[in-house]
Amino acid sequence: MEAIMSETTDDSGGFVFAVPRRGRPPASVAADVFRHDVETHEDGSWIVVFHGRIDMASALAFRDACFSAIGSHPPSILFDLSRIQTLDSSGISHLVTVARVAGLAGVKVRFKMADAVESVFEDTGLSELLETRPLSGHEIARKLFER
Repeated sequence: MEAIMSETTDDSGGFVFAVPRRGRPPASVAADVFRHDVETHEDGSWIVVFHGRIDMASALAFRDACFSAIGSHPPSILFDLSRIQTLDSSGISHLVTVARVAGLAGVKVRFKMADAVESVFEDTGLSELLETRPLSGHEIARKLFER
C-alpha cells in the first residue's frame, strides 16, 4: 500500500499520516484509534478536531499533527480534544510540549477538553498552563493590565 501524506484520514487504507519528524517516517495510527480534521476560517485561524484516543500508541501522531498545524503559522489554533475518549500520561506530556512549541513559534493556541478531562486539568493546574478554559472578564482584564 502506498502512503499518502495527508492532514486527515486516508480513505484507501484507514490510516492517518502527519508531517515527518526530523527525517523520520511520519507517525501513523489506524483511523479507528485516532484521527484529526482541520478547519480553517476566513480570519486565518484554525480549528484542529481530534477523535479517538491519545495514548502511547497514538501520541506521536497527535504531536505531529499539532506541530504541522503550528508550523503553518496561523494567527491562532484551537485544538479541540472534546471528542477524545482516552488521554493518558503520554498524551498529557505532548500537550505540554505542544503548548511550549507554539509559544516559541509565536502561535496562539487554546485547547478544548471534554468535561471529565477538564476537571482533572483544573485540579492539577494544567488548565491555566494550557489555557483550556474560557477566561472570566476579571481574568481578561488582569492579563491586559499585566503587560
